[in-house]
Amino acid sequence: MISDIATRPLGFNEILSISYNLFTKKFRDIMTIYGMLLLPVYVLTEIFSPFIEKYFKNFKDTPEISTFIIIMVCAFCLFILIASCVTAIAQNACVKLFDESFFGREVDWKSSIKLSLVRFWPVALTSFILLLLILPATCFLIIPGIILATYTILSTICTVLKNVSGMSAIKESIKLVSGKAWLAFRLILIFFCMQLIISFTGKFIAELMPKQGLLADLPSIISLIFGIISSFLSLYNATTFYIFYINREMLVNSNQYQFNDEPAVEVAAIAE
Repeated sequence: MISDIATRPLGFNEILSISYNLFTKKFRDIMTIYGMLLLPVYVLTEIFSPFIEKYFKNFKDTPEISTFIIIMVCAFCLFILIASCVTAIAQNACVKLFDESFFGREVDWKSSIKLSLVRFWPVALTSFILLLLILPATCFLIIPGIILATYTILSTICTVLKNVSGMSAIKESIKLVSGKAWLAFRLILIFFCMQLIISFTGKFIAELMPKQGLLADLPSIISLIFGIISSFLSLYNATTFYIFYINREMLVNSNQYQFNDEPAVEVAAIAE
């Protein structure tokens, strides 16, 4: 019941279990969002990155600034910016999808993307401020940077689901994470470790593959497959932090919620 989440804090295993249930329930819509937005961007990145890397290696030997090089660098930076925006739209669309589904309001992938686009610029503002805060703290003082990243982990979700942005969203995230920072850090850590394992496994298998003959392209294909798995994991990550968010939101701001309706997720049944 919704009142279960509102009256007691969820543990680490409960959050992972409930998020898995919600993720599988909306798997078709999530796959559609991934296939429409993230997959094309990731495949294009994997295709063009080797050519760009090879070109800049040659450029180091004969460094000559030309109009072509300037255009290429600008195009690459623009592509990275577009890829970051598309990734944010996809993750925010999933958050909207989860939120609507959790409260029993059915919404399809098209509607969730539209709802995500409505909050795109506020999310961009919040993300930019987070970058300005976290990057210097991480570069010069690693531990304060990690602490700040932990307390602000819910900032973009707050921006998407509440009428706040920028510093207001960051303050709201700090308010929700306070008292549960260790839990938030553990959730961040487990997905960071999973990403590392997937990445290193893909590279390890790719290194074992023959690099000549008919199977010369196999290492690149294996790297692409593991990269796709890794990027898809980011959407499950969004699911997990949504469950963490809604649990904290309904506990901290319980006066804003009424518990008359049954949610789409049965907490007690999932936690068993």
